[in-house]
Amino acid sequence: MISSLRDLQYNFLYTDYKTLLEIAENIEQYYNFFSELKYNKDGTPKLKNGVQQTRPFHVPNKGLKKIQTSILKNILEKIPLPPYVIGGVKKRSSIINGAIHKGKKYKFQTDLSNFFPSISASMVYGMFRSYNFSHTVADLLTKLTTLKTKEAIRGDCLPQGTSTSPYLANLVFLRVDKQLMEIIEKEKLTYSRYFDDLTFSRNICFQKIIPELIRIINSNGFAISRKKTTYKCGRTNITGVDVGINTIRPTQDFYEKKTLPMNENQKRGRLMYMDGVKRTNETKTKSIIRKLLNPDYSGQSMPVIPGESMPLYQRTNG
Repeated sequence: MISSLRDLQYNFLYTDYKTLLEIAENIEQYYNFFSELKYNKDGTPKLKNGVQQTRPFHVPNKGLKKIQTSILKNILEKIPLPPYVIGGVKKRSSIINGAIHKGKKYKFQTDLSNFFPSISASMVYGMFRSYNFSHTVADLLTKLTTLKTKEAIRGDCLPQGTSTSPYLANLVFLRVDKQLMEIIEKEKLTYSRYFDDLTFSRNICFQKIIPELIRIINSNGFAISRKKTTYKCGRTNITGVDVGINTIRPTQDFYEKKTLPMNENQKRGRLMYMDGVKRTNETKTKSIIRKLLNPDYSGQSMPVIPGESMPLYQRTNG
């Protein structure tokens, strides 16, 4: 896709090669680290072995941030994602992610543990090479977007806090999606992925298939969160939306927070969420899926991963 450093320098990043190399070789110096405390849904501290958990962030400084923004806009977002990848794609929301499973009786959900730390620099490099980036370009782009952190599972990984990490994570995980597709196609499941939240649904019980789905995920270097893995019949919460057979609606947790003190931005966010759920609920599921399959819907073409004969949602049962 990009065959030379000269092409990368002048046509994509608009930064001279010496500057790019200097940053890449001393990448740790271009990040600022901070962490946030984690809380449960009821507002109590999230503890592990009596110690409150924190969420780490590695935020790039102004110079690196500008380069990463160029990588995202000029390179990564030019690589289209399939219609079942919802998180991190323009005009696809958590509400849409829940709505496409409306009408399905059985739903299996799982969440990936340590998603960004599990995606190593070698995975990112391999992804770039699979899209025909030259060795030198793939190597430089990988160094500019990965970092050695305490949370990393295998060497350098995708840091939390950069603009490039979400889209890179989506692209790297496509390899796993492709393997899952073999079962999804055969069993006629509906599938969607909102970053590290995976949802499968069907009107016929498919509990016996679940171990094989988990095996594929684990065999690719990812681990599921047992606490966030569920198999349910009927209504369930999918990425913050209460999804049933005929309707979607705000979650009970959303209504319980109604009496909490809120600033204007939080109030505005609640109204936008409620309006989004209402409008999406009034839209037929088939219409939502049709828009996802429409190349003009997200401003980019929507090819199917190699190995798929047609878009996923055209193969699902009602």
